[in-house]
Amino acid sequence: MLAQAQSTAPFGDGFGIAAASRDGLTTGFGFSFFRRRHVGATAWDVFAQLAFNPFYGIPVHRGEVFTLTPCRLLDTRAPGQGPALTSQITRALATVGVCGIPPAAKAVIVNVTVTGPSGAGYLTLYSGDQSLPVAATITFSAGQTRTNNAVLPVAADGVGTLRIYPLVGGNGTVHVIVDTSGYFE
Repeated sequence: MLAQAQSTAPFGDGFGIAAASRDGLTTGFGFSFFRRRHVGATAWDVFAQLAFNPFYGIPVHRGEVFTLTPCRLLDTRAPGQGPALTSQITRALATVGVCGIPPAAKAVIVNVTVTGPSGAGYLTLYSGDQSLPVAATITFSAGQTRTNNAVLPVAADGVGTLRIYPLVGGNGTVHVIVDTSGYFE
């Protein structure tokens, strides 16, 4: 339905696209569309067409993406992978050699899930050889289970390190699940 809304009036004029929201035209799945042009969504559509990640300034050239059978990189609920992440304590996650990700990988395609947070907060996933960015990968409230997709650059350290920084209210904890479905070279 979003694609239909984006290609028909009043959004199909090339000046903006509809975006998922909580107001306007309903999708039938608990979300709605904006009834006005949404410049932010238009910008993201342009970034996707150009294969560019504005948060890291890394151009990703078409034809360099490799899909994988979905595979779990981390589940803090699983034996040997826990415990839950504690607020403000960064955890490193190696990606090279896991789930078929080769040493030549420059970025990974992930689905990040949080579950059982003891307070409201956010997670930021970022390259292990970079400083903590200002943008959160996923935000959550106490007790929520939420998920988000991301394309994340990995460190050029031979193991493709990602870092996970949790901030949970009340110096709390949150369980994290990171699945991958591909990578960029």
